[in-house]
Amino acid sequence: MQVRSITLWMLGGIAELEADPPTARADLLIAIAGPATSIAAGIVFGGSAVLARAVHGPTVIIAALAWLSLMNVALAVFNMLPGAPLDGGRILRGLLWKRTGDRQRASRAAGRSGQVLGFGLGFLGLLELFGWRDIGGLWLMMIGWFLVTMARSEQRSDAARGALAGLRVRDIMLAHPDTAGAWSDVDDFTGRIVLSPRQSVFPVVSFYGDLVGVVFAEALASVPADKRARTRLGQIAVPVPAPYLAEPDAAADSLLGRAPLRGRLLAVVVEDRRVTGLVTTDELRFALLQARLNARPPIWAGR
Repeated sequence: MQVRSITLWMLGGIAELEADPPTARADLLIAIAGPATSIAAGIVFGGSAVLARAVHGPTVIIAALAWLSLMNVALAVFNMLPGAPLDGGRILRGLLWKRTGDRQRASRAAGRSGQVLGFGLGFLGLLELFGWRDIGGLWLMMIGWFLVTMARSEQRSDAARGALAGLRVRDIMLAHPDTAGAWSDVDDFTGRIVLSPRQSVFPVVSFYGDLVGVVFAEALASVPADKRARTRLGQIAVPVPAPYLAEPDAAADSLLGRAPLRGRLLAVVVEDRRVTGLVTTDELRFALLQARLNARPPIWAGR
């Protein structure tokens, strides 16, 4: 499985996968890999420390190897705690998924466990800070806050993926959006289309229909009135990076986890080099809302 990103923090890293593990077994194997790697590193460093001491190596080298061994084992033990987003939380999710056959239910349980764990560590940090006057309690409080925040984030992400399961981009997109020719001037375009409430992001296309970029309503409004007649849309269009292009039959949940372009655009839908749809945070929000209401996905062509 491909990794989309890795978020590093003081006690390791959290990997974000391109897609969910297909089975409970795969989920367990992926989760176990992290602690297993840390334990293996601890054994290697520990063995190296013993070997260095046996041959009377430099004391500083022996101490460094022993410290690395201890830290890797401690990291593995901590990450095995049963709460998302730790590896132990993912192992818990995999076990519950395997037992119940319901991934969403297992994810909710692992998320709740992560929040309980985070609040518990935060409470211990408070006791350490104010009860024992130890500033080290601040670290426990920070770790607890991080776990609670990430557990809630994972719960929201899993809920969104579950809501969009089985849907394609074409099911949630704004179909046949208004487009703008790169040669059009701002004055003419705003007079004809932009005042419509249907959309506030407009694909800009070339004379041959190829995507040039997108223009946001705010960008149009920022052009001084006396310059709108001689400002072409192609001049103010924002290029669309490749990750923000989508095919109609792509999985809808593939749009999750990406930062919206300019805070709004999630994807321009292109088929046979022609713009056929648009997905912004508005379309995604409505799709999630309708999924929560157990309704059919929205059809935006008539909006």
